[in-house]
Amino acid sequence: LITEPVITHRDLTVTARRGEYLVDLREARLQDGVHYREPDFSGYSDRALYYRDTELMVASGNVTLEGDSLRIATDVVRYDRRTGRAVLTGGVDGTRGGRRLIAQRGEWDRNADTLTLIGGVIVTDPANGSTVTGNHLVYDLATDRAQVSEQPALDLTSTQDGRIRIRGDRMWVAGERVIHAAGNVTVVRGGITAFA
Repeated sequence: LITEPVITHRDLTVTARRGEYLVDLREARLQDGVHYREPDFSGYSDRALYYRDTELMVASGNVTLEGDSLRIATDVVRYDRRTGRAVLTGGVDGTRGGRRLIAQRGEWDRNADTLTLIGGVIVTDPANGSTVTGNHLVYDLATDRAQVSEQPALDLTSTQDGRIRIRGDRMWVAGERVIHAAGNVTVVRGGITAFA
């Protein structure tokens, strides 16, 4: 094992406390305090494997990814540098601005500037008093819009209006309070339920 290894490949730099490089496999195995960074993106983990020929990194254990205004914690990430896609498994807990993002798994496509969250999705925005839930959410990071499919719901809470719950087959949320719902829409406010 090498102590304090530094691996560079194109615009990627990876450091760790310990690691080894398998020359025949062109594979780096790193552990303890792994830090990887490239322009506009960085991450930390307990362990990481980097496959030089395929430019694939598999990081595990206390993984944290950061880029622009997005920060994500997960158990395992498979980051393909060629496609710019990071597949997140083992739970996703992230933040963007003041919003908190939670899901069972996800995919961050850095080239398309989208974050897809799957399974038990919860997005809370305390500043606007809103919570979006569903099983599949695609968040366009460039436009700050999200499309929710598979059991979407939006809860809005304000001191003036109380609690409003909106459900539909599909939902689009843009910015603070622009909401579009389609297919079997219900709106509940107080004891009143409206259908569309």
